[in-house]
Amino acid sequence: MNYTRYLADIDPNEYEAFRRLMGSGIPHTFKEWAEKRDEAVAQITSRGNEAILIQVHPDEVAVYCRSSWMPAIRTRSITLLT
Repeated sequence: MNYTRYLADIDPNEYEAFRRLMGSGIPHTFKEWAEKRDEAVAQITSRGNEAILIQVHPDEVAVYCRSSWMPAIRTRSITLLT
């Protein structure tokens, strides 16, 4: 059975804001992050599944996490991120 997986996509110009928001749980550079994202997309699609990238913005993630009473933002919570 095929499925669709939604993954976050980050604007390179907003990457530093994500790094400040998420701390050490995210790669040091956008390039490193983008490589991980691309690997995840390739892995998903190689199995016949669909990967859809959704543009996310740091301010929206912060609001969501605060409204969800999330004590800390983690890379997996936006998975995303990969």
